[in-house]
Parts: sequence; C-alpha cells; structure tokens
Amino acid sequence: MKPLAVARPWTNARVSGRGDEVLLLSPASSGLTTVKVNHSGSSNFIVYSYTEQSQEGLVNEIGSYRGEVLLPDGTVLVTIHADGRWTFSKG
Repeated sequence: MKPLAVARPWTNARVSGRGDEVLLLSPASSGLTTVKVNHSGSSNFIVYSYTEQSQEGLVNEIGSYRGEVLLPDGTVLVTIHADGRWTFSKG
C-alpha cells in the first residue's frame, strides 16, 4: 500500500494508462459525470469510485470493454484493476 499523496492526479478530461492504478480527482467530481471507458486487456477489468461517504463499483468485466459509466457526485478516488491499456474520458 502507498499513501494517497502518491496517487496519480486525474485533472484533465482524459486519462489513460496500463494495468492497476489509483486516480485522485482534484477537485472532486461535481454532479453525475458521464465517463467513456475503454479497456483492451484479456482478464479482469474492475473500476471503483470513492466519495467521502461511499464506494461504488463502476465496471466489473472480463476482457475488452467499451462503455459509459456515471461517476458519482463527490468522487475523489477511482481505482482500476486491469491487465491491459485503459482510457477514461469525461464529458
């Protein structure tokens, strides 16, 4: 485990990466935000969002995934468990 201070910031409309990641939203999301999600791996792809009060599973699929999810109001963290490349695009 690492401290949240070393989490990767998600400050732009689009963020991409490969493999497991923790994203820190600063500022927290405001209102329900539609996010386009792509994953090109072959194994589990699991995404959770965290607010100060709750957590919510956004994606839990095996293999490639393409879709849209709603990022809850007040989301401050997003965790990603992936074996391939992924991209999140707000808006």
